[in-house]
Amino acid sequence: NAEYMGVLVSPLLSRSMFGFLLSGPATAAVAFFYPAFQSYKALKTTSSDDDSQWLMYWIVYAIWTGFESVADFVLPWIPLYYELKFLAVLWMVHPATHGAEYLYLAFLKQYFELFESQLGQFLTQGVNQVKDQLVQVLGPTGTMLSEKLSVVWAQIMGLLGKGKKDKQEMRDKAFDKARE
Repeated sequence: NAEYMGVLVSPLLSRSMFGFLLSGPATAAVAFFYPAFQSYKALKTTSSDDDSQWLMYWIVYAIWTGFESVADFVLPWIPLYYELKFLAVLWMVHPATHGAEYLYLAFLKQYFELFESQLGQFLTQGVNQVKDQLVQVLGPTGTMLSEKLSVVWAQIMGLLGKGKKDKQEMRDKAFDKARE
């Protein structure tokens, strides 16, 4: 059916040559590699300003990625979506614009503060469901993985409750241990 083929091919035709060939690698470089390197550099400084800047970026980008994973069936149909995404990510990471910081402070922070306890409960329930499924599907191996997941989750939740000084001490211990 010609109409059906048009629906399938339309997203490919609506994308420019840049969008089709380069937006994936270019966006990956801007969205992952540059921020990862800047986050690494921020960890080496004593200032918490750069840590906060890159943590805000990762929060914003994680929410964006979560939205994309849910809306993935619609997004390719939006003309120039991938080119616009590239420009938006570039705006978020660029040192002159601090776009991610703006998005976090202007929009997300208030919701995180408002729903912090509910989000923590939701995530803990999700982790518990994953652990139960591991045990159910994988038996003894799942039990072992579930126990390891419990330890990691407890460490993550412990980190979330610690202050900046405690986190720095834990980070220093982890770096020292990695160097051994």
